[in-house]
Amino acid sequence: MKNTNTEARAPAHHISTARGDALATATGGASANGRMRVAFVDLYAGYDARRGDIDVAMQEVIESSDFILGQAVTDFERDFASYCEVEHAVGVDSGLSALELTLRSHDVGPGDEVITAANTFIATVAAIEIVGARPVLVDMLPDSYTMDPERVRAAITPATKAVIPVHLYGQ
Repeated sequence: MKNTNTEARAPAHHISTARGDALATATGGASANGRMRVAFVDLYAGYDARRGDIDVAMQEVIESSDFILGQAVTDFERDFASYCEVEHAVGVDSGLSALELTLRSHDVGPGDEVITAANTFIATVAAIEIVGARPVLVDMLPDSYTMDPERVRAAITPATKAVIPVHLYGQ
């Protein structure tokens, strides 16, 4: 739902959803129908903290009309490669594309298995399936929500070509 409020942003518990429910803050609260609603992510908070830098960068892109694979991407790739102390870096459009590119660069494809976390985001499994491999999901440790190493070991077969560990909840 598009936020049309240009004056000030309402607190999370006052933002309306497409159904008219109120979103509850993470500390509690209920919507008009009594069900708990928690905002998935607050992109505005991140934007608000860097508003000046973001607005300048967006204005530069708009004024140059350099929207796709332009100078900003070239500069980012160069700067990120330097930061990582590597020769090259490639910017992509999403995490899904990054995972797909990584799998393809390691010749993962049909007939291969890739082990990953059962509680991962859909993009991890989608990337595995896009390259033609079979995802093998392993359960997590209850205290960290990361893959259980013993279950990873047990899931390894001759067809296992890769393991994609997933960084979750600061772990």
